[in-house]
Amino acid sequence: PADWRQQHSQPSVQLLGAGLALYGLRQPAMVGRRHECDELWQALKEVVVDRSTQVVILRGRAGTGKTRLASWLTERAAELGLAWVLRAVNETDAVPGESLVTAVRHTLRCGDLDRGDLGDQICAVLGPLPPLVVGELTELLHPLPSGRPRQKNHVELPTPGDRLRVIRQLILRQSTQRPVIVWLDDAQWDASAVALARELTTGEGGPILVLLTVREEPGSTPVTVPGA
Repeated sequence: PADWRQQHSQPSVQLLGAGLALYGLRQPAMVGRRHECDELWQALKEVVVDRSTQVVILRGRAGTGKTRLASWLTERAAELGLAWVLRAVNETDAVPGESLVTAVRHTLRCGDLDRGDLGDQICAVLGPLPPLVVGELTELLHPLPSGRPRQKNHVELPTPGDRLRVIRQLILRQSTQRPVIVWLDDAQWDASAVALARELTTGEGGPILVLLTVREEPGSTPVTVPGA
């Protein structure tokens, strides 16, 4: 749709007063951010209509509403079936790149599955895939410990660059089916997240919105991504 605003219909009188105990769980309405919402929606619309890659960085100090805005956009896009969403939440003490792997695991609904069960689950979510792709995603989500015997067709991802390549290819593959939103929350904490954003803006592209939320405090190093 050209506009993100919901079209409110007249509620059914029969439902008035129902489920009031759940009211406290309801997400508060977005207030005073219409301009920001319009800008984000315009960026997503360009991705969908032009089949192009766009980068948006939401900057500001802690508590200024960056994550709330990004959450609103991804939720609204999901409600309307506009995009496939991959969200990585970065933390200060996390292993570099681990947030991206966790995001893939969550999006593919792999949870705590054993390595032997990952292939079937990956294909259940993404559809039929070449064995090499399934092997790479399996190794990404559940690396075989060193010292364990390797099978003949075992795939290894020994470097951070190898793991980024697999994640980037997953995103590009999904973008051939529907637009993708890659949300990198608190991207300033993980150089791997910023590296992924930069790689998605170069070379082969697709209908991808790369959305970064970046905490900026006095004296902090700015996060830059081409096209933002």
